[in-house]
Amino acid sequence: MQTLSKLKFLHRLILLTLFFSSYFSVKVFAQETKDSLKYFPLMLHREFDTSLTNDSLFLLKIAQDTWNFFDNSTYGSTGLIVDNVGIENGFAANYTSITNIGLYILCVISAEELSIIKRNEALAKISATFNSLEKLEKYNGFFFNWYDLTKMKRSGEFISAVDAAWLYSSLAVLKAKYPVEFGDRCESLMKDADFSWLYNKEVNAFNLGYDTNKNSFSPYNYQLLCSEARIAFYYSVYRGFIEPVNWYFLQRTLPLSFEQEQQPDGDWKQYDSLNYFEGYYNYKNIKVIPSWGGSMFEYLMPGILFDELRAAPYGMGLNNSNLVKIHIDYALNDLGYDIWGMSPCSIPTGGYEEYGVDKIGVSKDGYKSGVVTPHASFLALNYFPHEVIDNIKIMINQYKIYGEYGLYDSVDPLNGNTGYNYLALDQAMILVSITNYLKDGCLTNLFMNLNNMDKMISILSDEKIFQ
Repeated sequence: MQTLSKLKFLHRLILLTLFFSSYFSVKVFAQETKDSLKYFPLMLHREFDTSLTNDSLFLLKIAQDTWNFFDNSTYGSTGLIVDNVGIENGFAANYTSITNIGLYILCVISAEELSIIKRNEALAKISATFNSLEKLEKYNGFFFNWYDLTKMKRSGEFISAVDAAWLYSSLAVLKAKYPVEFGDRCESLMKDADFSWLYNKEVNAFNLGYDTNKNSFSPYNYQLLCSEARIAFYYSVYRGFIEPVNWYFLQRTLPLSFEQEQQPDGDWKQYDSLNYFEGYYNYKNIKVIPSWGGSMFEYLMPGILFDELRAAPYGMGLNNSNLVKIHIDYALNDLGYDIWGMSPCSIPTGGYEEYGVDKIGVSKDGYKSGVVTPHASFLALNYFPHEVIDNIKIMINQYKIYGEYGLYDSVDPLNGNTGYNYLALDQAMILVSITNYLKDGCLTNLFMNLNNMDKMISILSDEKIFQ
């Protein structure tokens, strides 16, 4: 069992792996990468009259502007999206991650679903991405986590389980959406990546990843249930690498003997022959299964492909719903903010920070409260649409947070300062969330109709938490 110090180190590694997009004002890739883009925004702030549109048109307008980031920010002719651009400082990253690549594909599909682009344009964009993707170096069937776009070479030695899961899950959706055009190419990449290689059967959880320089797996694992790494679990069930019942090996809280933010409530339960502790925390009498730091993406990011509210309304769906209630209450009542939604993001003063509600994170240090990031709110669109839309309208009306590519990455409600950055990962969460909401879960439907997903849905629907 991991110690708390190891768990803390693990989660920070996760964030560095998934969110390496702390924007860096390094001159070496500022002008060169900017010149490789189709367009770089000239306008820092754009007015947005929120009173002129109904909710659907309001969301569609944001989706269109957000899509412009993806349309204009692929590197040259590679079809690979840059990790981030900083509008105020005038720079663009010269690297990308495989999570970015996968979510870019989902965004192209989203743009067609929303009739922003036509089918032939979507196919052309994805084909360009594939032409580059198929040339990138791999290891044991897996792509490396980071690639230098100027050299089209890997820029590290690490194979990340969660990032790989986002790429291959996106390919699975692509295969289902365009089976004739991309089915064989998707399957060719997916069949080479055996996720059972990354699954640690001793602890029944995914390793963080594999270091090809050291020729060894990470000593840390994704054992907490409420983690963005659930996408690796869902994808692996689809491909038959693990059994759905392994869901009950994931830890709801840290073990009772571990020092953690709260002493968990709950009971020991049994599923088939498996005994597990159905533990939870309390926040103002709201029950919730904790994450590491209490941020929104840890709970809600997997939902852009697997609709946990629909699959498990009395399980993960209920837990996620309670999480959103807690974030709203904490921001509006405890902090006195007029807006809500905290997750790791770039910040107005420069750099990248982790934010959340520390009372629902197992870490004793916790994530601090601070800036608000729009993507966190959009992830909750499926749960509380009216509250999310009202929240975003207040952001736009009260703060200078809207630019040519839609909502910037963060704003500090205490002083109104905006982080004038666009991160590919965060923008993708916004666009895909809007698309699922406006188009009746079109992307989640594609993913949840894959092989074995009916078994996964059955397992999740059987779990009745807080009872």
